[in-house]
Amino acid sequence: MKVMFIKVMFIKALIIVLCAGVWLCMPLRAQAGQYAILDDLVNNYSLELPASWKITKKSLSKDLIKASAEKDRNTGIQVRLYETNKPFDEFIKWYIEDYIDQMKNHHQARLDIIKEGYLSKKGMRYYYVCIDFTNSRNERYYVKQYLFSGSGNVCILQFGTPYAEKDENEKYIDHAAKTFQFENAY
Repeated sequence: MKVMFIKVMFIKALIIVLCAGVWLCMPLRAQAGQYAILDDLVNNYSLELPASWKITKKSLSKDLIKASAEKDRNTGIQVRLYETNKPFDEFIKWYIEDYIDQMKNHHQARLDIIKEGYLSKKGMRYYYVCIDFTNSRNERYYVKQYLFSGSGNVCILQFGTPYAEKDENEKYIDHAAKTFQFENAY
């Protein structure tokens, strides 16, 4: 009888733990219109992504990429999370230099920074950079990245699309950045 009670309690505890894990990692909240809200309670951020895109959430992944949204095989957004003790301006300098170095050396890409700067919303300062990117196969892309700092992390929204589709698709990354927030920031 006592063994049966222990087994039942173990199974109940296991079900509770599994349900809590599913609840913490629920990928999306529905929203009227063309966007879905991605809440990542594990990594403490939220943003809106195009609801019609294929959205993948990787909250518990040890990789830098915590979520992605793909319109097609050439257009998409990645959410990357870096833990850092560096001041935000120092991190930005390191990240941009490292990104350019990796793309030039590892991928034999040509990159030109078109535009960059700082923006702010609700007292949070953030950075963006727009890049004209041509890969080793001579395919030209538009890359736009937004960097947000909060609680020892920098979250990067990284967007890429064929350069010819820039005007059609840039609104999606801009909307994601406009709606991005670290959950504990407000």
